[in-house]
Amino acid sequence: MSDLNRAFAQNLRQRRRELGLTQERLGELVNYSEKSISKWEQGAALPCVEVLVKLAKVLAVDPNTLLSCGEDSVFYLGIDGGGTKTAFALADESGRIIKTLRSSACNPFDVGMKRSQEILED
Repeated sequence: MSDLNRAFAQNLRQRRRELGLTQERLGELVNYSEKSISKWEQGAALPCVEVLVKLAKVLAVDPNTLLSCGEDSVFYLGIDGGGTKTAFALADESGRIIKTLRSSACNPFDVGMKRSQEILED
C-alpha cells in the first residue's frame, strides 16, 4: 500500500467518524456502495478525482485534506479545458499522476463563462 493510499484511508475514516457517518451513509451521499467506502478506508484503492471532490464536499473539507500525508504534502490539479472535452489530472509533488478524469467542454468561448465555471467547480 502506498503512502498516499494509507494517508487517504486514515483521513477519510477519521473525518467520517468525526461527522458520525457510517460507511453505508457516506456511500449513499456520494452514490457509491458501502463496500467502496470500506475499500478506500482500508487503503486498497483510491477514488477517481470526481468522487474525491464529492467526498470532500460531503465531509466539508478541502480535497487536499483527504489526500494529505502530513503538513508538507502538496498536490496539483492540472486542467486542460477545451472546446470538446476537459481533462483533469491530479499529481503529487514529484509530478506522478495519481488520477485522471475527463468531462464535458469548459472553454468559455464555446460554452459561455457561467457554464465553464460550473464545470470547473463540479
